[in-house]
Amino acid sequence: MGERKKLKQAMLSVCLGIFSFFTVFPFIWMFLTSLKKLTQIYQMPPKILPNPVMWKNYIEAFQEFPFARAYLNSAIITVVGVSFFIITSAMSAYAFSKISFPGRDGIFNFLLISLMIPFEVTMVPVLVIMKGFGLNNTLTACIIYAVFANTYGVFMIRQFIKGLPNDLIESAVIDGCGHGRIFVKIVAPLIKAPVSALVIFNFITNWNNFMQPLVFLSSREKYPVPLLLYMFQGTFTSRQDLAMAAACIAILPILVIYLIFQKNIIEGVAFSGLKA
Repeated sequence: MGERKKLKQAMLSVCLGIFSFFTVFPFIWMFLTSLKKLTQIYQMPPKILPNPVMWKNYIEAFQEFPFARAYLNSAIITVVGVSFFIITSAMSAYAFSKISFPGRDGIFNFLLISLMIPFEVTMVPVLVIMKGFGLNNTLTACIIYAVFANTYGVFMIRQFIKGLPNDLIESAVIDGCGHGRIFVKIVAPLIKAPVSALVIFNFITNWNNFMQPLVFLSSREKYPVPLLLYMFQGTFTSRQDLAMAAACIAILPILVIYLIFQKNIIEGVAFSGLKA
C-alpha cells in the first residue's frame, strides 16, 4: 500500500509539473521575447535567450503610447471601484442576512439571477443610461458599473454574515445600538476574511477589465491599460518586440499583487468554495 501511495503521489507531482510548465511558459516566452531584437524573434530555429538584451524595448514602448496615463486611469477605476464595491456589498449583505423587511428574499433572488446575465445583453441599455446622465466617455461610468453591476460580493459576504449568531445582533439591539453601529462595530471586524479575498479578486477583475471601458470610453487619454494594450498591438502588429514589452508592462501590477497576496488568494478560493 505504501509503494502504491508513493507511486500515485509521484504521478500527481509529474502531472502538476507538466501543467505548471505549460501554464507558466507563455509568460516566460513573452518576457524573453520582449528583450529580443526584432530580427531575432523571427529567427529559425528560434532562440530562447535574447542576445543582446534589449531593455530599450520597454523605453520605446512607453514613448510610443501613454502607458503612464493608462496606469493612472486603471488605478483610479480599480481603487475607487473596489473601495465602493466592498462598502456597498458588505452593507447590502448585512441587510439581506440580518434585517427583516418585505420582499427581502425576492430581491436577493433577483440579484442572484442578474449574475447569469452577461454584459453583452445589457450593454446597449447601460450605454444609453450613461449617456442620459452625461457620463459617456468618463472614468465615472466605468467606476459606477464596477460598483453596482456585480452582485457576487453581496452573495459571498451574505453567506458569511448568515453564519454569525443572531444573539450577537439582538444583544446589541437591546443595548440600544442601531443597525449602522452594529454593522460598523460588530459585523465589519468579523468579515475581514471574505472582504480581503473579495478585494483581491475584484482588484484583478477591474484591472483586467476590457469590455466596459471599450463601450464607455472613446478618448485615448482615458483608456485603461488593457484597452491601450489592445490599441498598441493593433498599431504595432509587425513590432512583436514592442508588443511583448507592452504586454509585460500591462501585467506587472497583477503579478506584483499575486506575489504579495498569493496566500490570501488561495485562502479566498478555498473560503468562497466552502461558503458557496
